[in-house]
Amino acid sequence: MVTHIDLLDIFGFEAFATNRFEQFCINFANEKLQQKFTHDVFKTVQEDLLDLLEAPLGVISLLNEECIRPMGNDLTFCSKLTSTHDVHPRLDKQKARLSASHFALKHYAGTVMYCVDGFVETNKDALSTEVVSLLATSSNHLVSHVFQDTVVSKFKTQLAGLMADIAATQVHYVRCIKPNAVKSSSAFDFRDVADQLRCAGVVEAIRISRAAFPNKLSHERFLHRFELLQNAKIKAANVVTVGAACAQLATALVGQPESPTSFVLGSLHIFFAAGVLEGNESRYCVHFTQI
Repeated sequence: MVTHIDLLDIFGFEAFATNRFEQFCINFANEKLQQKFTHDVFKTVQEDLLDLLEAPLGVISLLNEECIRPMGNDLTFCSKLTSTHDVHPRLDKQKARLSASHFALKHYAGTVMYCVDGFVETNKDALSTEVVSLLATSSNHLVSHVFQDTVVSKFKTQLAGLMADIAATQVHYVRCIKPNAVKSSSAFDFRDVADQLRCAGVVEAIRISRAAFPNKLSHERFLHRFELLQNAKIKAANVVTVGAACAQLATALVGQPESPTSFVLGSLHIFFAAGVLEGNESRYCVHFTQI
């Protein structure tokens, strides 16, 4: 196995005054990548919108179906979409009723209104049926080239390949936040920054982290930092391992390990509930000011 590092530059979520086929594909990819982030960070996946996009009668399927109909057109596609999924929670019914040529999806980053003008024609890279799918795998290069999938089908396949590659790696996330929309070095839009942090899942990740055990120290660092706070009785106790010493000191400082609401001892680190480590730091400072 070859060890490697890959960098994936994710194109941003797009919501313009007019959103067409290209924005739909870009936001579809963003939903898949956000699903991966959500699964990694929160261990849960919100799949309702992706189900609306990828299900047998979802947006992509209905669009491909319209592309193979002799009289298929954008308005029929939009009408079928809104009628088929009228009760779907991620389809904004109120905005969809404003125009026969628009539909609105509630993405993780906000609601986007899509204009279907050109959807069918742009997606018609070629015909698409079960027979055509078979012909597309022909060993005859000319035949396989002629009978290719639609644009969105190929995009979906390529995206699935990308997600499979990502799933096989150890992923680290870097979130880029724009301080303002005017590209000024001296402006900071608090509302816009807050919206970006919320949409990127950063705020929720912090909330969940703070609700559990957000602070940690290695066993050795914890002992080195706080061993001066232990009393003579604790110092005289026989301790065999660093982990046992760490558990003994933590119990003396913050509570009993049988009820791990304040700390949890791991194999290499000790984890503290919100505010507990800060409390020990305050005791540490008070101790040295009294010396």
